Amino acid sequence: RESPRRTYDVQAWDSPTDFLEQYGRRIGKLLKGGEPDINAAAKLVLHDWQRGRLPYFTLPPDFAHRADAAAEEGAAAASALPTPKQPGVRGIVTAHKFLPEDEGEEEEGG
Repeated sequence: RESPRRTYDVQAWDSPTDFLEQYGRRIGKLLKGGEPDINAAAKLVLHDWQRGRLPYFTLPPDFAHRADAAAEEGAAAASALPTPKQPGVRGIVTAHKFLPEDEGEEEEGG
């Protein structure tokens, strides 16, 4: 919550909608009747996120546990897979063979 507080100067909010309403009022994105335009505010926040203006986030409480479990599962699955064979170098064409008529004889009269 610290990064959005600093970036958008919204000190406290109860829900994402509350945050967008406060931010919309602060930047003047209002609909008829003075209601904040939360869609426009949300688009601006997403734009900032995509451009790296909101660099910080909070990891879920059990993130480290889930990451370790996923790494263990991935290692076990990778060891069970057969190793792919590398293609040999013999299949690579290193020189072209041309027919005698293609070897640079130019036709006359062109």
